[in-house]
Amino acid sequence: MNRKTRRTKNKAGAGASPESLHMEAVAAFQQGDLTLASELFGRLARLQPKNAEAHYNHGVASQRAGLFVGAVKAYLSTIKLAPSNPAAYNNLGDSYESLKRLDDARAAYCKAIQVAPDSPEAINNLGLLEQRRGNFGQAEALFRRCLEVIPDEASVRGNLGNVLRERGRFGDAIVIYKQALEKTPDDTLILKNLGLALQSREQNEEARDVFNRILEINPDSAEAHINLADQSYRLGEKTDVENRLRQALSLDPANADVYYLLMKVKKVADPEDQDLSRLISLLEDASLDDEERILLNFAASQAYQGLGETVAAFRHLKSGNDIKCSIASFDMAKERSRFKAVKKVFNVALKERMQGAGVASQKPIFIVGMPRSGTSLAEQILSSHSAVYGAGELKNLSYQIEQVSAADATYPEGIGDWGHEQFSAVAGAYLEDISRKGGDAERVTDKLPANFFYIGMIRLALPDAKIIHCTRDAMDICFSCYQQNFTTGQLFSNDLKDLGNYHRLYQDLMSHWNTLFPGDIYDLSYEKIVEDPEANIRDMLEFCELEWHDDCLNFHANKRQIRTASAMQVRQPIYKSSVKAWKRYENELAPLVKALKV
Repeated sequence: MNRKTRRTKNKAGAGASPESLHMEAVAAFQQGDLTLASELFGRLARLQPKNAEAHYNHGVASQRAGLFVGAVKAYLSTIKLAPSNPAAYNNLGDSYESLKRLDDARAAYCKAIQVAPDSPEAINNLGLLEQRRGNFGQAEALFRRCLEVIPDEASVRGNLGNVLRERGRFGDAIVIYKQALEKTPDDTLILKNLGLALQSREQNEEARDVFNRILEINPDSAEAHINLADQSYRLGEKTDVENRLRQALSLDPANADVYYLLMKVKKVADPEDQDLSRLISLLEDASLDDEERILLNFAASQAYQGLGETVAAFRHLKSGNDIKCSIASFDMAKERSRFKAVKKVFNVALKERMQGAGVASQKPIFIVGMPRSGTSLAEQILSSHSAVYGAGELKNLSYQIEQVSAADATYPEGIGDWGHEQFSAVAGAYLEDISRKGGDAERVTDKLPANFFYIGMIRLALPDAKIIHCTRDAMDICFSCYQQNFTTGQLFSNDLKDLGNYHRLYQDLMSHWNTLFPGDIYDLSYEKIVEDPEANIRDMLEFCELEWHDDCLNFHANKRQIRTASAMQVRQPIYKSSVKAWKRYENELAPLVKALKV
C-alpha cells in the first residue's frame, strides 16, 4: 500500500510543462500535501536550475514538510542565484536550527540581517537562538532592536519578557508582559509567562489570579493546572499539587509535564502502579519530541528509584541525559579556559590595588557551591532567622557586572583594567536591588550556587559580605546533579565524564579563592550539618554575626516559597538518606569515579 502510494507520487507531474508543474505544486501545498509539494517544486527546480523562485519554493515546501536537509540544499541554491534574498537566509537559519546545527543557523540569521538590517523576522529569530544558547545579554539586545522596527508586535515583546525573566529581572519582565497584554489581552502564552514572573517575585496571589484567568479563557488548559500545581509545589502544598495534576491529566492524559511533576510528589510503591504504567507506555510513542522524552525518562527514573529498581532507574536517567547531550553539547575546553582566566585576573596584585574599593555592607550573604551541594538547605536555615530574608537564586550580580563593563569587554578579562569606581558601581547597584527584594531585612541571602565563580568580585566589591561555601561529598554532588533535570544551564551535568571534570575545576577554583582570601569563606559541610545540626548551625550563624535563633533549627517549618528542585526536601527535618546515595549505582557511575579520580 505504502509502496504504491510512493510510486503514484513519483509519477505526479511527469512530463508536465514547467507552468503546469508549478500549478500542481502550488495546489498540493495549498491542500496540505507538503511532501508532494516538495517533490514537485524540487522537480521544477531541476527543470529550471537558474530559477531562484523555484528553489525557494522547494525550500519552503520541504521545510514545512519537515524535510530539513532538502530545505537547506534548496535555500543554498536560492542564495547562490539571489544572494540578496533575506527570506532565504532567514529560512535557511530556521532549517539549520531544526537540524541542531546552531552555529550554521546563527551565521544564516546574521547574513539575513546584513542583507536587510531591519528584517524583524531574522532579528527575532537570532534573538531566540541566542536565548536558547544562554547568551541572554545578546538576546535582550536583539529583541529590543526588533521592537524598534515593529513596536506593536506583542510576541516580540513577550520574547523580551522571557529573556528578562531568565536573567532574573522579574520586575522588568512583568512590566514588559503587561505592555504586551495591552495589545493582546487574551494571549494565554504571555499570560502564562506573566504568571511565572509574578511567581518568581513571590507575588503568589497575583500569579494564581493570572493562571486562573487562563482557565477562564480556556477551561481545557491542562498547562494552567500544571502551573498552579507547580506553584503549590514551591509552597510545599503537596496535596494541592496532586489534585491539580489529576485535573490536568483528565484534560491531557499524555502530558509529559504532568508525569514529571507527579513523580516528584508521589511515592510509587507498586511496580504495577497505573501512573507508572501509563508513563512507560507513553515512552513507546515514536512521535514524542525530545523535551517530552526527557521529562518522561526523568519521571520514570524517579519512580523506579522509589521502587528500589536501580537498574531501571539508571537506564531511564541515562536516556534522559543522553537526549539532553544531543540537544546541547558541553565544551569542556572552553570551560577550562574560562576558569583559568578567572584565576589569572583575580590575583594578589589586583587584590592589593583594589584595597578600599567597593561598598562596606553586611547586608548580603552569598551562599555558593556546586548545584545540589546543600545551598537550598543553608538558605532555608538562614531565612528562618528574623533578621534574614531569603531571596533565592539571584542572577543580578553577573548582570550588574555586565552593565558596568565596557560594551566589548568580557568577564573576567575585562575586569583587570577596572578601578575603584567600577567595583563600587557594581556593589551599589547590587545592594539597591537586594534592598528592594528584602525590604527592611537586615540581611538578604543570595543562593545562586554558580556565584562561586564570582567570589573574587564579591570580595573586592562587597568586602563585608558574608560568603558561605556549601561542601558535600563529590560523588553525592555529581550523582545528584546527574539526577536533576536542570531547565537552563548546567550543561556539564548531562554527562558523567563532564561532571567529574567540571567538579575538579570547581575545586581548583575554590582552592584559589581560599588562598587569595584566607579565612573569608565559611565552609558548610552537608555531612556535618546532617550529623550535628545544632552545632553547625550555631557556627554558621556566628560566622554571619547573627545571634542564635531557635527557628533556625526548625527550618522545615518555614513556609516561604522555594524556587529550586529542593522545594520539598528542605521542608523536612534533616535526614541522612542522601549521604552516600550514589553507592547503590556504583557500577553505573564508573565514568564519574574515573573523571573525579576519587
